[in-house]
Amino acid sequence: MKRLLGFSLALHAVLAGCAGVLVIDQATVLLGLSTWSLDLGSLSFARIGFVAALVIHLLLMLVEKKLAPKNREKEFHRAASLITHGPYAKRHWGVSIGLGVILPLIMLLLGIPILLIPAGIFALIGLVNEEDLFVKAGQALPIS
Repeated sequence: MKRLLGFSLALHAVLAGCAGVLVIDQATVLLGLSTWSLDLGSLSFARIGFVAALVIHLLLMLVEKKLAPKNREKEFHRAASLITHGPYAKRHWGVSIGLGVILPLIMLLLGIPILLIPAGIFALIGLVNEEDLFVKAGQALPIS
């Protein structure tokens, strides 16, 4: 179990929650259900939370090897290497980081409200992909 796992899971919850809220809000605006849309204060809070969660999530992914649990560093580094440089590297860099973090950040910085829908969806896809890779890499190592 990696260090900061609890913080990482809480961060993922914030990331997914903000993404979901922004996607639902913009979808209701598109459908003309203005009674369901957020007020400007809540919407800006969700955007700030979304951006902050994406940036912190990216930083945690980039320093993953330093989060190895004590006395399990060797196995953890081997599993992390499978994700960053091994058979899962294309999915990690392309889907988790490129599609799941970088592209949503660019979309958010453009400030076009309709882009909140794909930004949120892409972030959720990247988050699910990264968690899938984390599990697969841990199971790919031989036990004995």
